Amino acid sequence: MKTSKLILALCLVATILFSFAACGSKVDNPDTEVKETTPAEETKEEEKAFEPVSGTYEDFNITVVGAEAFKDHDDKDALRVYYDFTNNSDEPACAGSEVEFLISQDGYSSESTYASAADDVDEYGNASLYILPGVTIRCIEEVVFKADGGSVEVKVTNLWEDEDVLTVELDSQNLPAPADKFEITPITDPTWAKDFPIEGNLGEDGYVKVLENEFTENYDGDKLLRVFFEFTNTTEEPTNFFVESYLYAYQDGVQLEVGYAEEETAEDDAFDTDIEPDATVKASRCFKLRSESPVEIEVYDFMDEIPVGAIISLG
Repeated sequence: MKTSKLILALCLVATILFSFAACGSKVDNPDTEVKETTPAEETKEEEKAFEPVSGTYEDFNITVVGAEAFKDHDDKDALRVYYDFTNNSDEPACAGSEVEFLISQDGYSSESTYASAADDVDEYGNASLYILPGVTIRCIEEVVFKADGGSVEVKVTNLWEDEDVLTVELDSQNLPAPADKFEITPITDPTWAKDFPIEGNLGEDGYVKVLENEFTENYDGDKLLRVFFEFTNTTEEPTNFFVESYLYAYQDGVQLEVGYAEEETAEDDAFDTDIEPDATVKASRCFKLRSESPVEIEVYDFMDEIPVGAIISLG
């Protein structure tokens, strides 16, 4: 009997020692532990995710892709909303002429603002640039807001018919920055101006012909393309090429900004200088280049069915 009790006691001691050893092993190997995510942490991760919000009306598409806080020109807290504008129509269009942003915070409308020149982003001014059919451009909308305020409602409407295109709510404490840097898609073989004649009437007010071109620079050393034209005044009053025409230059399907050469020429001055009826003048206009892609020139009057134009290779 004593022998049996002794054996039972030894077995019990062995079991206890084994249990202690197992517990010690767990403490000594923290790498084997599985860390569980709490519901609060999961919610925080979900709040960081932002899916772009898109809306379509007629032949245009708008996609809000993100937002960020910044200081405006008066050093006030401001909000910058990034959005992509796609032209699916058959004519050139610009975001600023098609959509309107109505942004509010805590029930109050947010006033428009802008950054200082030193703090401008690449997308500044893109909403005023015309883009050709099938092209997408990234634009921005900037408003004053409270960095420590409530959520921000961004509503986009059709400017002409006052129809809602999309609405998105942004958390002012967790603004979703754009996930990617936007790059204009190169168009190495443009077709918009392919069938435009190089000369023709500007309604009943003038006659224009596209001539040669050359490179020059502005005061900042940026590369400009100077395009020459021959303009004839067919009205009965003094007028000029600038007044009687709509002149656009496109590169990669996006309108080029007008540039001003460091060394201006007589032809540059002639662009907006009046000439007498039946007189003809050689005039020029400079455009700031953004790539090495070909440039498409379009000149027209609202009465013209077919614009005058050309495709200029920069190679």
